Amino acid sequence: MIDVVMPQLGESVAEGTVTKWLVREGDSPALERLMEALRQSADALLKSTEWTLSTQEADGSATASLEFHRQVFLFFREAMHNIARHSRATKVTIEAGWDAQRFRLRIADDGVGFDPGASGGGSGLANLRHRASVIGGTVEITSAPGEGTRIRLEAPLS
Repeated sequence: MIDVVMPQLGESVAEGTVTKWLVREGDSPALERLMEALRQSADALLKSTEWTLSTQEADGSATASLEFHRQVFLFFREAMHNIARHSRATKVTIEAGWDAQRFRLRIADDGVGFDPGASGGGSGLANLRHRASVIGGTVEITSAPGEGTRIRLEAPLS
């Protein structure tokens, strides 16, 4: 029972944190604020893993809807949680960028990898796909045993 409740509690706390952060930001927060939240999340979840987050230089004018920020943040947290819990990665590389119409997020780790076609019994990959679809985006997950994992999210800015 505790194994079931704890992940749900963690998700609720994360969602509460992001909701509180977003409410303070107004209707269309700047993407640079989202990058700051992603950086803080990686720092909290990848404590024993070397990681880098590269973002394009933000001038503060690029914005997206509250729902976009919420879904991307929770997508990112899910990916970081999966890496921390399952990958045994020693290095994680995160790249985020955007233009006037599209947002891109790429995450790569050097962990143990897995077979994306095999059923792992968890809901992590389904959660990533769902969050991408909510914002009209696509997610591509590439992995193989012994070869790490790469996750790519592309979504229209909304």
